[in-house]
Amino acid sequence: MQNTKMKHSVCFINFVNYITIDCLLARLGRDFYCCTDYVVFLWH
Repeated sequence: MQNTKMKHSVCFINFVNYITIDCLLARLGRDFYCCTDYVVFLWH
């Protein structure tokens, strides 16, 4: 559970930088799903 919690924290940081180049580059990696998950969460 802690692993997931830490992962969410990292995801949150990535989401904050969603409009930055870092996030754009992250989209090419597994972080892409992370950012997408937050976007979907906000849209709902």
